[in-house]
Amino acid sequence: MEYIRPQMEAMGIGHVPWTVVGVPIPAWVSSVFPDDDAEEAEERLWQAILRATRIDTPDPVAGWRAHIADLEARAAHLDSRDYRRLRYEGPGTDLVLGMTDRARWGGGGMTTPAGKRFAPNLPTEEVFTSPHRMRAEGTVRATKPLSYFGDLIEDFSFELSEGKVVGSHAGVGEATLRAILGSDDGAVRFGEAAMVPQSGAVAAEHLVWKNILYDENDACHIALGQSYASCYDGADALSPDERLEVGLNRSSVHVDFVLGSPELSVFGVLDDGSEEPIIAAGEWGFSV
Repeated sequence: MEYIRPQMEAMGIGHVPWTVVGVPIPAWVSSVFPDDDAEEAEERLWQAILRATRIDTPDPVAGWRAHIADLEARAAHLDSRDYRRLRYEGPGTDLVLGMTDRARWGGGGMTTPAGKRFAPNLPTEEVFTSPHRMRAEGTVRATKPLSYFGDLIEDFSFELSEGKVVGSHAGVGEATLRAILGSDDGAVRFGEAAMVPQSGAVAAEHLVWKNILYDENDACHIALGQSYASCYDGADALSPDERLEVGLNRSSVHVDFVLGSPELSVFGVLDDGSEEPIIAAGEWGFSV
C-alpha cells in the first residue's frame, strides 16, 4: 500500500477512472458454499453476483444509470443538511462521529476533472462520507465477519475515544485484527462512514460473501484507515499534512467492516442539536 499510495490518492479524489469488481475463484467459492459441489457452487456464486450487480435485468445499463442517480440524489440531500455529527444506535453500538467543517457525501458515480463519468464499485449500494479523524466517541460492534486477505475476523467490536480505537475484541481472528490496528498511526482511526439500506440488491442475497466489496454493500459500514479526499470540499488544494489538519485521516490501510442490521439507526445531528434520521431500522430514513 505504501508503494501505490500516489495511485490510491488519485483514485480517491477521482482524478482517474477506476472500477473494482469481483469474480469467482475456487477458494472464494468454497468459502461461501463449503458444502456444495465445486461446479454447482461456482454457478451459485455467479448467479448471486449477477443479481447483486443488477446484470440479470432486461436493461442493465439503464438500471445502473437510474440506481446511480438515486444514490447521487441521496448524497446531494445529505450534503444540503450540513450535519455536524452522526449518531449510531443499535445492538452493541452507541457511537458518535464528528464531521469535518467542509464534509461532502459521495455515492453512485464519480467524474474525473476531464469529465469522464465512471462507477468505482460494482456492486454499490452506499452513500458515504469521511468523518473527522479526531472525533469518534463510543462503542461499535460489527454485524458481519470481515475477511482480510483470507483471514476471517468474527464477533468483533471497538471502543473509541477522541477519534482513536482504545479497545478492541474479536471472538475469532484477534491477532489479525490487532495486526490491522497496528499497521500505522492512522489505522486506529476512521476514514469512512457509509450508509447502506437493508433493501439493496446485495443484501437481498442473504449471504456472508467473505469478500468486502460485496459484504460492505450489504449494510452500513465504517472503515478503519485512509479517508477519501473527495469527501472534503477543497481537498484538491491541500497538501497531505493540511488534509490531516482539517480532519482527514491518513493510513496505508482502508479496511471496511459492517455494522448495519435491521436494528441499526443512524441520525444526522444539526448545529442546534436536533436530529434527523438517515437510516431508520436498517432502511433509508428520508426520501428524495
